[in-house]
Amino acid sequence: MKTITFLFFIIASLLPATLPAQERGMTPDALPDIKMLDTLYTRRSALLIGASDYNNGFDTLKGVVSDIGTVKALLDSLGFTVKVKMNPPDKKAFDDAFGEFIAEYGQDQESCLIFYFAGHGITRNVNAVKKSYLLGVNCPEFDKNKSGFLASAIPLDYFENYAKEIACKHALFIFDACFSGAIFDRRRGNNAPELISYKTTLKVRQFITSGSADEKVPDNSRFCDQLVFGLKGEADKNDDGYVLGSELFAFLEEKVVNISKGTQHPQYGKMSEQDFDKGDFVFCLNKTSSTTFGRLEIKTVTEGSLFIDNRFNRKITYSDSLIIVDDLTSGNHTIRISGDGPDDAPVEKIVRIYPNTTIPLSFAKTRTGASPHFPDMTLLEGVTFSMGSNDGPADEKPVHPVTLSNFTMGKYEVTVNQFKKFIDDTAYQTDAEKSGGSWVWTGSLWEKRNGVNWKCDAAGNVLVAANYNQPVIHVSWNDANEYCKWLSKKTGKTYRLPTEAEWEFAAGGPKRLKYSWGNTDPKGKAGGNVADISAKKLGISFIWNGYDDKFGMTAPVGSFSPNEFGLYDMTGNVWEWCSDWYGADFYAKSAAENPLGPSTGVYRVLRGGSCVDQPTSQRVTERLWVEPSGKKRCAGFRVVRTD
Repeated sequence: MKTITFLFFIIASLLPATLPAQERGMTPDALPDIKMLDTLYTRRSALLIGASDYNNGFDTLKGVVSDIGTVKALLDSLGFTVKVKMNPPDKKAFDDAFGEFIAEYGQDQESCLIFYFAGHGITRNVNAVKKSYLLGVNCPEFDKNKSGFLASAIPLDYFENYAKEIACKHALFIFDACFSGAIFDRRRGNNAPELISYKTTLKVRQFITSGSADEKVPDNSRFCDQLVFGLKGEADKNDDGYVLGSELFAFLEEKVVNISKGTQHPQYGKMSEQDFDKGDFVFCLNKTSSTTFGRLEIKTVTEGSLFIDNRFNRKITYSDSLIIVDDLTSGNHTIRISGDGPDDAPVEKIVRIYPNTTIPLSFAKTRTGASPHFPDMTLLEGVTFSMGSNDGPADEKPVHPVTLSNFTMGKYEVTVNQFKKFIDDTAYQTDAEKSGGSWVWTGSLWEKRNGVNWKCDAAGNVLVAANYNQPVIHVSWNDANEYCKWLSKKTGKTYRLPTEAEWEFAAGGPKRLKYSWGNTDPKGKAGGNVADISAKKLGISFIWNGYDDKFGMTAPVGSFSPNEFGLYDMTGNVWEWCSDWYGADFYAKSAAENPLGPSTGVYRVLRGGSCVDQPTSQRVTERLWVEPSGKKRCAGFRVVRTD
């Protein structure tokens, strides 16, 4: 049994001055334009914290889990973005969760915020003054461990400071815990009905408890049940689509007293300090009788999960460049795309829907790292540039003009994670798997080892799933080409390996940089994963003296700064397959526009150098060639698309 559960409402700011002026004596039914409150907030956000699994002397509260779920479902239905944290152990965890929530969601002046806590609370006499606390699940009993209690319990006066940090239009604090109701004794006020038009323009700190002092209420709270019923519409006595705080209390008082057979009496009050007793909180309900609808067209270049007002809507694949959402109610909606991988960073926007209108919305990206599914792509606009070098070997000459059309290139080298999607979907066997193995670095030389394939690192060790953001290696040109065919079929767009010309321009840019980061030696993140001090420790002889990129072999894609086109690892990490056959004299007879390389050949071209190659092999113009079935040490690839 819990000794009194209460709700503590704090509404901390004014509604906009644009509400229509009202005449004295008007009834709520006669108010004009009250439906404008549907678009009162640009965003509705809520943090729910539940403490049920107590382990240091306080009873376990099984009902908290269902209460949190019930309140979440209610707020979801009212259009809130809801964050849930269960079983915070102590004050720090509680403080961190609440502080982060306010920082992220509480600074938009046109939004509203709700904080809800369900769990144990306690009231102590401190110097003849009653002081109340929320309890984390690790909090000890005060009489058994005074210092531990004071270090873990969360004083309610913390929330006065938090309330001052909140810039949003309305903030509502709800505490469902055991406090004996005593902190409200001095704040009890009048519960007479108020006019929406006038009272919502004034400030208020509003309180509702689930019972009077020292009343016992069950863990499975009948009060919480009635709160939900009330905000689903039963408290809306005049059927205008809105419930005032005072209306909600009148409903709760009637229902809870009757259901409890007179053993539980909800209490109501307003805080009188600083004129915080003049206004009233407004809940906008989901009344659909006069609802109008609009349409949303979402453009995105990445895959993930689409959420509308915190409700899952659909999965988005890479081929879904335009998503249509019909029948969205008019007003503000929160649109969020969340990726499925550990490095995915959700993106969120607020959009206002107007009746019978199509609203466009674009999302550029959803993550900070490479997608776990399909390659992330970057558009490079068509250009004419000078290809080749007079400073390299004969096959880099002559320097000649090349004109390229627009093309879209993978931001990262294809990862093990992405390649695994291809293998899982097709059961394809790579050349390394068919031939028994691939080449690995032993610490003194490269040797072929059986059983080594795309699942392995440069030393032949099988990668764990946590390292699947490494570039895939031990793949042949044939394997890379088959991946492109699968990706094209999977997405409905045409993918292929880059031509040498596309690759060289993407790496060096119109300035014809020596390395993808510039013309100087690498420095920290403004460099790349090349043969360096870390590689020397593994037995690599020819290194970049004085440079340490911290990776002896391959690095997770995107570990270094991108080049001017936003492409990562164009110099170093792994050699990258190109689509061209190799021709030592091809530059002398190359086509001037979009050259594809020789029509036939024995070898395919690789570009970019790797983590174990000396500086001369890292130049943008350096050309390497290997037979299509070969598994050149540390060889991977990235893709391009022309559409």
